[in-house]
Amino acid sequence: WQDNFVRRLLMKLLSEEYLLETVEVFFDKNMSLTQTSKQLRIDRNTLLYRLDKIKKVTGLDPRKFNDAMELKVALILNKVLYLDKTTVTSV
Repeated sequence: WQDNFVRRLLMKLLSEEYLLETVEVFFDKNMSLTQTSKQLRIDRNTLLYRLDKIKKVTGLDPRKFNDAMELKVALILNKVLYLDKTTVTSV
């Protein structure tokens, strides 16, 4: 089940790797818009655009707790199952 869970959420983000990096940094910076935009060296509006795009692509809003938890669990499982974020493959 973990494999399907990870694929369902992350395969869509892997096609645009900057979105995957954005959500990882967003969570690493405790969902702080200011700290995330500084770390990524992008404007705050660009970050908001990317977060909206992540929501559109995955159906989950990383700014909402329950959705953020699902995305975070998928990121963790991806690292555990594949040891590398780029190795998720489609079936």
